[in-house]
Order: sequence, then C-alpha cells, then structure tokens
Amino acid sequence: MKAKTPTTKVVAEKESVYTNVLNPMAQQKLEWDMIPLVERPSTLEGKTVYIINQRWGGTKAHEPLLKAIKKWLEDNIRDIHVVYRAKLGSYAVNDIDLWKEVGEKADAAMIGVPH
Repeated sequence: MKAKTPTTKVVAEKESVYTNVLNPMAQQKLEWDMIPLVERPSTLEGKTVYIINQRWGGTKAHEPLLKAIKKWLEDNIRDIHVVYRAKLGSYAVNDIDLWKEVGEKADAAMIGVPH
C-alpha cells in the first residue's frame, strides 16, 4: 500500500491548528480571579509580624537568614512582636492551621522563600 500524499485539505487542517495558539506573554486573569493584596500597615511599631519559613530546600536551609531578620526587626522596631514559624510539609503543601493562625493573629506576614 502506498503512503498517501498530503492533500490541500489535510495541509489546511494542520495549519488551522496553529490559529488557536495563545501568546503566553499576553495571558490575562479574569477580573473575578484577582484577589487584591491587603493594605500595608503604615508602621510595624506595636504590630505582630509572622515570619514564615516555606521550607524550600528544607527547614534549615533558610532558617539562619529568617531568624536574623526576626532579630533585626526586634532590635530596630519598637514594641514589635515577631513570631517565627516553619510551615508543615514542603513548600507546596498547604498548612491550613498555620494560615488560619496568621489570619487571626498577625498584622503582617513575611513568607520566606529566600534562595
């Protein structure tokens, strides 16, 4: 049996496939998908700030840096309460209890994924 040679119709169908390719640089979220950021506090004095270690690369990978940030904040901002937490699981795991605690108790949060 001989192989079929592409006809104009087949070529046209193959070309039509490319009319639906989207430019990844131009992707837009729909308005209802967007959640605005919370307004930043004007000062951190008297506030509770959570520093969350996302554990990217393991808990100990960034702990010294995040704890140094905690110490700097405590040494340089009056009346600040800084809470350091390492979330459960890897960075991709949703730690629901931690996010609930942050939502109830924190005035601000720094989620650390330094690398």
